[in-house]
Amino acid sequence: MAKKRDYISEIHEIKDRLFKRKSLRDQFNRRLHPVVSGFRYLCSLKTDAPLKAELMKYVPVGYVACIEGYCRLLIKELIDSGPPFQERTASFDEIKFNIETVIAIMSRKVSLGEYIAHLIPLNNLADINRAFSILMDEDFLTQLKKVDTLTTKSGPRKLAHPFLHDKAMNGLQELFRLRHIFAHELALREKVSARRIQNCVSGGASFVLSLEEYINHQLPK
Repeated sequence: MAKKRDYISEIHEIKDRLFKRKSLRDQFNRRLHPVVSGFRYLCSLKTDAPLKAELMKYVPVGYVACIEGYCRLLIKELIDSGPPFQERTASFDEIKFNIETVIAIMSRKVSLGEYIAHLIPLNNLADINRAFSILMDEDFLTQLKKVDTLTTKSGPRKLAHPFLHDKAMNGLQELFRLRHIFAHELALREKVSARRIQNCVSGGASFVLSLEEYINHQLPK
């Protein structure tokens, strides 16, 4: 018989692998910046050796790991901020609670947001869209494609076009597609060029900027 998973212990182990006094964005940046810097370093190499092409494959894997981790932290924060997000979690029909889980939440060993953010699937863009759509009570990606304002210290600044324009969206979709391929397949014939990965990285950056602008307007002040 397979050993029963201990979700509460898993959540605590994940928390122990994060910094305790850093903001969500800082946690994200501390992992993402080395991923992007590593990509730029690979681009600077003159060699056409197979090793360069192989290492390029890890950029989508690392970038999507950053996005997934960041999304889970945001989902946790949204739910733990209270209504209306807390009530909407009832629509996550895949989330099950047993008596041990209820006791852990009531005794504040974990929060409701931590528990749900840990269990919901975020394996691809469709999963992310579903999770945030439930919490926002509107189609998440549709709204994200409309974000065309950048909030700065001097106030909001209108952009010429939304962050997630068609090219950026194509790059984002390719980022998740390549991540799945390189994380789960040998994919020996899948060619990876610096330009192709750059489009993926640009799409990922556009997604994150749109996400932050959108979420900042949804969270309670």
